[in-house]
Amino acid sequence: MSVSRVLVVETGSLLGAGVQNLLSRRSTLEVVGLVPKSEAELLQVIRQFRPRVIVLDETTSMIRLPSLMDHLRDYPQVRVVAVNAEHAYAQILEKSQVSTSRVTDFLMFIEYGYHGSEMLEKT
Repeated sequence: MSVSRVLVVETGSLLGAGVQNLLSRRSTLEVVGLVPKSEAELLQVIRQFRPRVIVLDETTSMIRLPSLMDHLRDYPQVRVVAVNAEHAYAQILEKSQVSTSRVTDFLMFIEYGYHGSEMLEKT
């Protein structure tokens, strides 16, 4: 099984550290945490690290999801998982959008990806 690179974008909250800790336990993932000073710095790290998945806090004001998704058009292999700890869910953004509140679905997506019309079950 190949190793997927995961970039966890931290905003100073415990969310990023918790997600990074959870994902680092998986042998199929190479996880790097980043506390970017700007969206430009985040894009530079994405170009250098070439992650398969980017995990970020949906509520951060520094990163605008529509803008980030627009920049990621040049990187079709990259998926974005936007986590909202306050409402206990994650949005998986790629060509389509999938929402889940189950940790097992969250981990499955990060490790194996989301394929076509296969939807993750919502609880």
